[in-house]
Amino acid sequence: MYAHKVFLFSGDGIATRLNRECYPTGERHLLFIFLVQVDPDPDFDKAKRLAREDGWDQVFLLDAEVATPERSARDAHLVAAYEHAIEKGHAIVAIHDPLKIPL
Repeated sequence: MYAHKVFLFSGDGIATRLNRECYPTGERHLLFIFLVQVDPDPDFDKAKRLAREDGWDQVFLLDAEVATPERSARDAHLVAAYEHAIEKGHAIVAIHDPLKIPL
């Protein structure tokens, strides 16, 4: 039997008109991506692909760590996303306030 891990990727992306949360197109938001994997190493390419499929462009992932329910317990949205990932294979949380990055 294979052991599954849930990885939590953190980064940001730009909302497209296809994003499921209906954020305004062009806004950059902080993203948390939960991804269930058998592979012991985080799959950054798959996490980016899933974010693009969910309506995010120019996805930049900074970090990945093994997620646990205890570590996510500080925020109800993260707990729900963790549980959704366990059930469906992945989940994406976008932080509501857009990032303000000077050009």
